[in-house]
Amino acid sequence: MQGASNVSSPPTTARQLEEAERKEIERAFDLFDEDKSGEIEKKEVKQRMMQIGFSESQAEEACGRVFGNVDQGGDNNIS
Repeated sequence: MQGASNVSSPPTTARQLEEAERKEIERAFDLFDEDKSGEIEKKEVKQRMMQIGFSESQAEEACGRVFGNVDQGGDNNIS
């Protein structure tokens, strides 16, 4: 068709997607890393959970399960 415009946005490259995903993950990490230590501490996660409505005991139990699975160093931190 003459005169028809075939304007489309350029395809998203894998690198662009990776960068966008990395930034999103960093923002999420920063929500929990309140002291900006580069690590998410169990107490920081527990505090956030209580801010959104978990009781202290619910937050402690959930954090215990999560940190038990991902805290490889056993120091109550995720980095």
